Amino acid sequence: MRRVRFREDADDDGEVVELHPLLQCDMAAITWFVQQKEERPWLRTFVHSTTSRRRTQDISLLIWFVFITMTPEFGFPYFWICVGNLLAVVVLQYSAQSPRPIDLCHLLWQLQDRRCIEEDAGGFPCVDCHMAVVVLLPAILHTQSVVVQLIFVTIVIYIALCKLLLATRFISQILGSWLMGFAGILIGNHGHVVVKSYKLTRGYQ
Repeated sequence: MRRVRFREDADDDGEVVELHPLLQCDMAAITWFVQQKEERPWLRTFVHSTTSRRRTQDISLLIWFVFITMTPEFGFPYFWICVGNLLAVVVLQYSAQSPRPIDLCHLLWQLQDRRCIEEDAGGFPCVDCHMAVVVLLPAILHTQSVVVQLIFVTIVIYIALCKLLLATRFISQILGSWLMGFAGILIGNHGHVVVKSYKLTRGYQ
């Protein structure tokens, strides 16, 4: 993992990196989020208990529970849009190799529980935030229950909040991933229209 230090950290070992002013603001915001978590033991315990480097023990598992539940309702187009987006965002993340806050500040890395962090993940796009939009937004728009809508919106926001509190994503990376998720839905829906127009398969509805 890449380790860097800020120019004012003259006593630390590592590569000196000049941060862009906008990135400095992003880093300041992340530092504030981490401080709030560290100052509130109940929040730290709650976040650490709902996040994990193991996907089966992470809050993001709820995304795939909703995906499995909604696939029979939405049909094959929803299935391939979600799977296609997942493959695309994973490839983009490993291709971009975008740094995360904990990659740019060793202090943030030291404050985090290693069991909650994927060491080799990239910062942008964020797979969980991207897929939260792709999977949950159609469900939010489809359901007539305000309670269910609030639950789904809460899941999307909480997943993003965990990334900020654990310093594994910048705010800009979260917002960018949400926008990419929305774009992924639009592209997927366009592809669905194209497939239907060519009538490639009768089973595709």
